[in-house]
Amino acid sequence: MSDDEHDSVERKYADLLTRFSAVQQQLVSTRARLDRELARFADIHAYNTRAIAARTPSQFAQATAEAVVEIFELEVGILWLTDVHGEPEDQPACVAGAELTMGRAAVARWQQQLERQGLPAMLLPRSALVGTKLRQLVIGCCPSPTGMPRGLLLGAITEGGDLYETMSHNQLEPFTVLAQQVGALL
Repeated sequence: MSDDEHDSVERKYADLLTRFSAVQQQLVSTRARLDRELARFADIHAYNTRAIAARTPSQFAQATAEAVVEIFELEVGILWLTDVHGEPEDQPACVAGAELTMGRAAVARWQQQLERQGLPAMLLPRSALVGTKLRQLVIGCCPSPTGMPRGLLLGAITEGGDLYETMSHNQLEPFTVLAQQVGALL
């Protein structure tokens, strides 16, 4: 084997090794993501058990708001019930995690954005949070069997919540499942 052939084989081997390492890392990352998703759905199942066992509406609301914080590792979790017309009530049923106050008007505006998009849940764009102390907000509709909103599920990270990682779009599906479960239990 000539030196040129030997060098060519070594380069091809190095390229294959590099590609193999990249594929291996992608598989490790995918497995970690799937493990987190599986754990998240197991946590949603555990929430259902706690929510069904709640003896009062305030216990249910607290279990729900706390589930948002725990399952999605967010700073704030909120259950905001809606009236018979699907409009947000004056105050949230429960806020868990960091102290946070927000007005009914802001929640109604965010609900309208969600409805305009035709989505069951969404991460609001930063422009929708101007004037709040929020870095990120996720909102989901808790629908009745007829599709009328029974409540809104919100999760947030404040501007000062540097210890919290922002939620990714990949987490919207499990957030939607949780919101739908809440709607079924309300």
